[in-house]
Amino acid sequence: MEKYPSIAAPVERAASEARFYQFAAQNPDLAAMMPRLLDFDPDAALLILEDLAPACTLADCYEGGTKLDRRDL
Repeated sequence: MEKYPSIAAPVERAASEARFYQFAAQNPDLAAMMPRLLDFDPDAALLILEDLAPACTLADCYEGGTKLDRRDL
């Protein structure tokens, strides 16, 4: 989260995110819309996720600057 210093990201967050991705992977419909968790190193608090390039981050949507079109939804 170094890219977004305004977002609080305690190191414990990585373990929570890993559990979320593991849970989401159990639902095929949900898993089809998310990056896959490829690996997690709890000692380094490191998540390795599938690369979804050229997808955007949707950060503009969170900030209210962009509306999603039907294709993106």
